[in-house]
Amino acid sequence: MDDDENAARDNDLRVANNVLKFWFACPIRRCRRARSCVGDSAGCHAIFCRWCRRRSKVWWRTLLESHRPAPPRRPAAPPVKPWRRRKRAALMQRLQQK
Repeated sequence: MDDDENAARDNDLRVANNVLKFWFACPIRRCRRARSCVGDSAGCHAIFCRWCRRRSKVWWRTLLESHRPAPPRRPAAPPVKPWRRRKRAALMQRLQQK
């Protein structure tokens, strides 16, 4: 992962920590004072996520998935015209006969 992806992941975890209010029991005093995640977001997420209700986790994951960009779609292949199909079949027969 490059730095931009790490920063985006760290920011997502920080927002998740804030929404789920992990700062309330955070061992880092700065987080409790600021009432938001200002420390190690990945560490706090790893500690507190297992104590969080499953419903909250599913809600948060669904929210994140809905805001991610969709993967690029491949264009559909154009339909093969019947005369080309016959022409290819005739060419393949000629090649197989040789």
